[in-house]
Amino acid sequence: MSHAAGETAWEWDLESGRIQRGGAMLAITGYGPGETGSDPAWWKERIHPEDRASVLAAIDAALVGERRELVMLYRFRRKDGSYALLLDRAFVLGDDPEQPTRIVGLAREVTPPLIPPERAPSPVAAEPEGDPPQTDAPSDRPHDSILAFDRVTDPALACLPLDVLVTEVLDRVRSALRGDAALALLHTEDGVSLDCRASAGILPGASARFAVPSRHGIVARVAYSAEPILTDDPQGEGGTPPGWTRICRSFAGAPIVLEARVVGVLCVVARARLAFNENDRRLLELAADRIGPAFDRARLLESGRADRDRLASLSRTMVSSLEEERRRVSRELHDEIGQLLTSLRLTLRSSAPSRVSVDEIMDELFARVRDISTRLRPPMLEDLGLGPALSWHCERFALQTGVRVHLMTTGLERRYAAKVELAVFRVVQEALTNVARHAKVADARVAVRGAPDTINVLVMDQGIGFPSGSFLEQQSSGLIGMRERASSVGGRLLISSNPGGGTRVSLRIPIPKGDVSPSDEVS
Repeated sequence: MSHAAGETAWEWDLESGRIQRGGAMLAITGYGPGETGSDPAWWKERIHPEDRASVLAAIDAALVGERRELVMLYRFRRKDGSYALLLDRAFVLGDDPEQPTRIVGLAREVTPPLIPPERAPSPVAAEPEGDPPQTDAPSDRPHDSILAFDRVTDPALACLPLDVLVTEVLDRVRSALRGDAALALLHTEDGVSLDCRASAGILPGASARFAVPSRHGIVARVAYSAEPILTDDPQGEGGTPPGWTRICRSFAGAPIVLEARVVGVLCVVARARLAFNENDRRLLELAADRIGPAFDRARLLESGRADRDRLASLSRTMVSSLEEERRRVSRELHDEIGQLLTSLRLTLRSSAPSRVSVDEIMDELFARVRDISTRLRPPMLEDLGLGPALSWHCERFALQTGVRVHLMTTGLERRYAAKVELAVFRVVQEALTNVARHAKVADARVAVRGAPDTINVLVMDQGIGFPSGSFLEQQSSGLIGMRERASSVGGRLLISSNPGGGTRVSLRIPIPKGDVSPSDEVS
């Protein structure tokens, strides 16, 4: 199957140290059966020297870290000496998370060869253990600035999935600056912290997802100054995030900017002291400019998925609500109206029907029909306007539930468009229904203020509340319906609640100039 898909499948037995390969290995690399060694060293030595360290670091991180999925992009030397760019996706497996037993993966070629045949440089001796050495001069840093810029701007990256593209750019800039890790940190919605959305390399002591404070420290300085900072003394530039002291002796950070707004920080950290230069600054800014749009595209995709999920949830809610309303009306028609009609028929068939009995039954029948009609759509909303309709509903709600409603309205003497008045009425109606169902209080407050250009609505209670962002807030059909009501007229609905602190529902609807109801036009 992997051969038909143009991929080479491989499995690395960590206990025996042997690798088995199959699939399209011959088509991709030129190595046939029997020519691919089972020793991992055969594979490692054919990885391009500039990519080898990052690939092995990624494998090491997956073996000891929380994230067991590997996505690696590297150049692999073919049999003829040219290089193929491979996208390698792998998983670390094992019953015991702390002792994995094997790695399985699929690799495919994603672009034509990027690098001509060349002789690999001699291996570099490993550095001795202990504190990392200091690097004081840019000349001590064996990377070619032009090649580094070419790798970050490589058009072939555009064909990669968004998550792979971001990770690959981070790894390339990390390698170019000789850092131990590169991270992309984005502001959270509340602005309290910067959340690590992607990383490359090994950052000891940090999991795949973590956050750093956005109010202090060198990372915050980059975010709020909107200027890069490259230094071998991060403590003197504002301090490192908690837990970074020993692993961040050098820091290079640049703001991630979208639509003239700083949304995050791209940073490279190193345990050695590095002397950065202007080329490093330009490369870092270039990488930040490259991954910014990628995050924006990811945000748009997530937003699109969220909108589809919301619409699907709304559709289910509408169908469920419609069926529930049909059941209620059917039950009332059958039980109440049907019973009254049966009683009327028996009375009329009696030998001496009482006029008083007939009138009583007819009065009750009319009252029931009027009650059902009013609940489906209150006629006084169209006849008298929003203010009287809200007063009537609050009085009726108090009689039915025992919850007193303190209503205050201003500026509702004028009429608004019918869809606007209906949206306000339904939001107040649903908010009060939620008070009766969930708040466990005896009082609620409703304030509606009308102005020529806006309508502002506030429904408050001092009930038990619920945690913001909880399942109740996200999945409640009533809250979903209120949001859709508000959205249908261009309004904005905000719901704030805390356990034990009550709930506050606010709605603001802008009124465009000239948007008047038919009754206004007539008058």
